[in-house]
Amino acid sequence: MKTGRTDRVRGYMQPGRDYTLTELRDAIDRRCTIARFNTTIQALCRRGEIARNGSGRGNVRYRLPATAAQPVPAGSTTRPAAPPPPSKALREAMTGIARSPHRRASAAIAANFTAAPGSVSTTHCPRRRASEQIAADIAAFERRGGRIEKLGITRVFHHPADLADND
Repeated sequence: MKTGRTDRVRGYMQPGRDYTLTELRDAIDRRCTIARFNTTIQALCRRGEIARNGSGRGNVRYRLPATAAQPVPAGSTTRPAAPPPPSKALREAMTGIARSPHRRASAAIAANFTAAPGSVSTTHCPRRRASEQIAADIAAFERRGGRIEKLGITRVFHHPADLADND
């Protein structure tokens, strides 16, 4: 599904200025997740439309390359030429593969992956119920207009002995 996000990225970026992924995402499509927006940015990098500076996590910046022209107006882009059609031998091979019977796993193997009736219960799982209650509370909070700030990695998740060594 085309969202026009890549065109908005190219239109937003100014030559000679570096941008972080979060800066770009916040300016262009705040509802988009960082992972999905990163996919958009990586596609632009692969096509050479923007340049990546730095490596690792948190040290990466993106900028328009020195030779990049301003954004192309919508509708004036051209598509690359279509590849030639497959040869007759290749078409016959593909047809043969498509028509071959599919192999199925034996009943004994499939039986190993099914649970006995009554052995798995979703109604008596306290963690699942707690998780569902938290999700319902968060949804109600957001419906009332509340906003939740998502924090990055904090020192809470480290072992206390490790923290004493670093201070």
